[in-house]
Amino acid sequence: MKKISLYAVALTTSVILSACGGGGGGDSSSGTTPVSPVIPPAVTQNLQAAATPTYSQTSEEYGYFTVINAFRTSQGLGPLNQNPAYDKAAAAHAAYIDINGLSHGETAGLTGFTGATPLARVQYQGGTATAVEEEAGSPDTQGCGITGQGANFASVLINTVYHRTEILFQGVTDIGTSIGVWDCKSAILPSSVSEMGYVNQQVNAGTYFGAYPVDGQTGISLHIHAESPSPIPPGADFNTYGSPISVASQESTTLNVTSFTVTQAGSSTPLPATIITDSDPNLAGSTNLAFLLPSQAYLPNTTYTVNFVGTITGTATGTANGIPVNKTWSFTTGTTSN
Repeated sequence: MKKISLYAVALTTSVILSACGGGGGGDSSSGTTPVSPVIPPAVTQNLQAAATPTYSQTSEEYGYFTVINAFRTSQGLGPLNQNPAYDKAAAAHAAYIDINGLSHGETAGLTGFTGATPLARVQYQGGTATAVEEEAGSPDTQGCGITGQGANFASVLINTVYHRTEILFQGVTDIGTSIGVWDCKSAILPSSVSEMGYVNQQVNAGTYFGAYPVDGQTGISLHIHAESPSPIPPGADFNTYGSPISVASQESTTLNVTSFTVTQAGSSTPLPATIITDSDPNLAGSTNLAFLLPSQAYLPNTTYTVNFVGTITGTATGTANGIPVNKTWSFTTGTTSN
């Protein structure tokens, strides 16, 4: 198994929720009539069409692109389309990392500098964007001549909390990537970088609800993959934590958690687990997301049942009281960990 050291940068988005206040109440003796709040209709879905990428189908970039879009499709999210400027920005930053060390920032004057931020680097390559987020990995081990590294890198990103959060961002439309492949000679193991961004965001319906793993999915990793920043306590072993489960509502809404559990088939006792929401500083502002992180690894070839109960609130839902959610689904683990 190839291990990846991950480093994430969150895309900062500003979402304004319009709270509809109630009208003047008065009392019955005054003859005034209470005014009900005006709730706009639910936001409708507006997703872009998928475009065929120009990556060679034997390339590692194509493998990465395919896995990321398959994941987004499983979640009911819009596809990401290849953008050549993003590809160039990713390749340039991967080269910068190989020389100067893993970081999402670049320092003017250092070899390979093309921009201080992911957005600046995409613009340097001639791309247009309103915002860009970036994911970067540096292989710990990489076998000579091993193929499938792009797909593996994408799978590793998905098997995390904070990196998965970025892939779950509903608004992004464009993607570019550069997958480092060891030349079997040099001492440096090359880095991999992915850029995702938009000019105008895709929009999911205000009634949207997605969950991962999806119902009936098989081959789920036995444990979470290591990442930085880390969702587990300092010094804890990632191998002892199960692969994270995530749920999401429409980007501008708030997903309120009443209960969130995962239980091994045949048991009535849920696994010990932590619920991670936007109270986590690394998820600040992501009010539409919740993760369940079991504090014990899954057993191989075993089925687990997830139950989520909560409500989705916000003007995008088109309701004053929110949308109740009570969802139960199952997945089955594989024999190994991603």
